[in-house]
Amino acid sequence: MPHRSEPTLVTPAVLRDWPLPEPAGGKNARGSILVIGGSTETLGAVLLAAEGAMRAGAGKLQVATVASLAPFAAQALPEALVRALPETDDGAVSAAAADTVRDLAESAAAVLVGPGMADKEATQAFGERLLPHLSGPLVLDALGLACITADDSCLHHLDGRVVLTPNPTELGYALHASDEEVDGDPGGCALALAERSRAVVGLGGATSWVAAPDGRLWQDESGNAGLGVSGSGDVRAGITAGLLARGADPAQAAMWAAYLHGRAGSGWRRPSARRASSPGSCPGRYRGPWRRSCPEPSSVARTLTSHRRSVGREERGCMSTSLRRWRRSTRRCCGATPVSESSTRPSTRCSSPSPSSWAGTASTPR
Repeated sequence: MPHRSEPTLVTPAVLRDWPLPEPAGGKNARGSILVIGGSTETLGAVLLAAEGAMRAGAGKLQVATVASLAPFAAQALPEALVRALPETDDGAVSAAAADTVRDLAESAAAVLVGPGMADKEATQAFGERLLPHLSGPLVLDALGLACITADDSCLHHLDGRVVLTPNPTELGYALHASDEEVDGDPGGCALALAERSRAVVGLGGATSWVAAPDGRLWQDESGNAGLGVSGSGDVRAGITAGLLARGADPAQAAMWAAYLHGRAGSGWRRPSARRASSPGSCPGRYRGPWRRSCPEPSSVARTLTSHRRSVGREERGCMSTSLRRWRRSTRRCCGATPVSESSTRPSTRCSSPSPSSWAGTASTPR
């Protein structure tokens, strides 16, 4: 294992000392994000990651998924440009898809590869054809790490402009280590993969770890058991990629994503709330119950509110207008009673990161 000092505990004070780039200007200035993934069985992973990226502040959303489901992705994500990719007989993204999506990947401010991808061999071949043409920033999640498992030097040409977002099982695969080794020293294993791959590693789990290739290590304990559900990791990967597109440093994006994701689960404290956790929950699907028990990690709405209150003034302007519009839309269109708004005066510096979440307000009389 690489030499390391004591891990830095992620707190609001630590985040205040490393503020995110301020989102400003039009959608092009805020960065474009390309999310590549999915299969005929797991389109939802792409949708969750894409929503997380937009909510984190990316300006333009592009999604590439299997051709048979691309029309459904376009309908579910009206903000996105959707590229249909060649697929295997089993409905996974094929290796030939690398040539189909290469132009989008080369021009995007950040690329996320992996959510919902199936077929390890096809995914590895896809990565081997696409990754050499990228210059970063890049996020690899889930099966997107297949290339790392086969060759941990495949990302060295990106000079550290990469974040890997494995769960403990995927980290073990990448290191060819047992579950016991990873469970015994998750921070050390994250550092080992960061050193080998020359990439930042954002390890999810009961406690989150962020390891940088230079030996820096952060520990985040903001989450809880409510985050241990299907799709939760896809949301976190999307947040990470969205922050990279916005201009954050890879280690900074991974650390902030860990905290934001953990805060999104802060409402899942009661046993009944933990049973109700759902990363795909959308504003308006629930009336009274969502306000009390569902923190909506895919929309990151409660995350942004908690973060705005606890982290400080540097980020208060970001998303506040969007949150008010979202709450107003929920109240008018769905009859829900949203969480009470902060008394902080909203800033108009930032437009909504997800227009579809509040578009209904335009046709709804005041």
